[in-house]
Amino acid sequence: MVCCQSHADSDDDERQQAVTMSAAVERARKRREEEERRLQEQQRAAASEKLRQLEEKFGKKPSKVLLSALISEKAELALS
Repeated sequence: MVCCQSHADSDDDERQQAVTMSAAVERARKRREEEERRLQEQQRAAASEKLRQLEEKFGKKPSKVLLSALISEKAELALS
């Protein structure tokens, strides 16, 4: 009888550990996604600011190719 109780307790402990681990993994995933969103927002803000500066300097909007290059450049800098 004690043996069966021991196995039941062990199973309960393993289930609780699995639940705890799943919750921790989910929290980590959400933190990573939020950090990626923040990084993208920062990159967009930096690109918008650069675009504003270029418009001020040249008096017209730069091409979409230039804007894409600026965003890519910011992304590469953020990843390094």
